[in-house]
Amino acid sequence: ELVVAKPSIELDMSFDPDSSVTPGSQIDLDFTLTNPELGSASGIAFSVDLDSVLSGMQVNTLPAAGFCGGSSATSGTSVISVSGASLAGGDSCSFTVTVDVPGTASFSTEYSFTSSTITGTVGALAASGDIVTTRFTTIPDPGLTPTISIGSPSASSSNGAQITYVISYTQASQVLLTAGDVSLNTTGTAGGTVSVNSVTLSSANVVVTPTGEGTVGISIDAGTARGTGVVLAPAAGPSATFTIDSVAPVISLTGANPQTIELGAGYTELGATADDGSTVVIDDSDFMDAVGTYTIRYNATDAAGNVATEVTRTVNVVDTTLPVITLTGANPQTIELGAGYTELGATVADEGAAPLVIDDSDFVDAVGT
Repeated sequence: ELVVAKPSIELDMSFDPDSSVTPGSQIDLDFTLTNPELGSASGIAFSVDLDSVLSGMQVNTLPAAGFCGGSSATSGTSVISVSGASLAGGDSCSFTVTVDVPGTASFSTEYSFTSSTITGTVGALAASGDIVTTRFTTIPDPGLTPTISIGSPSASSSNGAQITYVISYTQASQVLLTAGDVSLNTTGTAGGTVSVNSVTLSSANVVVTPTGEGTVGISIDAGTARGTGVVLAPAAGPSATFTIDSVAPVISLTGANPQTIELGAGYTELGATADDGSTVVIDDSDFMDAVGTYTIRYNATDAAGNVATEVTRTVNVVDTTLPVITLTGANPQTIELGAGYTELGATVADEGAAPLVIDDSDFVDAVGT
């Protein structure tokens, strides 16, 4: 009795990588088809169901048609279907399907995938191949990822005084920040030194002692904090910058100096400006509305703490207005002979409070003017 053995087709498939796979990443599923027979094989087909093993796992990229004979093709999203492959006797072909591993995949888990039976034809005979299984393993749970952010500088400018940046962390089980992790981002001749203090699980202070002229900001290297597992904090920066300014403002007075004011007019400020726009503080407490000389003082401090040279204005209060006398009562005044002189009075209007002097020495108690 003659027994004819059923021809076979061989399939090999494997994941690359097959270990330490991160949920949410992509991996390759590599296939190799082999025809161990002498005759040519055609119509080779099989499938691999991804979603039935790991919900949400699906195809990202399929190979171009014709990868294993002119009629070979792949299709599908959650199920990879291969059809129409052909191989000459003793030949093999390889192709790759890139798949997406869902972010919902469990950590430290092995996922095994099994192909369908391989089918095809060798010569006039139906051919088949064994079911093939491959697997990959996900990474251990890395825990929560720490976050890092850099706050604004404690001041927008500095004349060499220290500037502090507050570094904020979340989900950190350990903060590892040192001065060596901090880089200065500078312009001009700016530079400086860095120190780190007040380190907690949620924050740290980066203190910059600046030098030179220009702007300074900071960046922080990756790895300055550890999460609840093995994941380290990412890099941060560049930060907002501050300006190094060691030039004091210059104050310019508006209007006359010395300033002359008429007694009684009160003080009128003529104003002053600083060349960098800093606020000018005016001290006029020395002024009195009385004849004399007074000093008005002008000062300014810029945002970096540079103090301007004090500027003063001399104010002279003068009295050039003549007093005005107003008589009280009748003028001319009529007096009966023998009654004697009765002064009706007078007032004087004068900011300088000039005294009123009455001279009645011309009066004689006799008929006349």
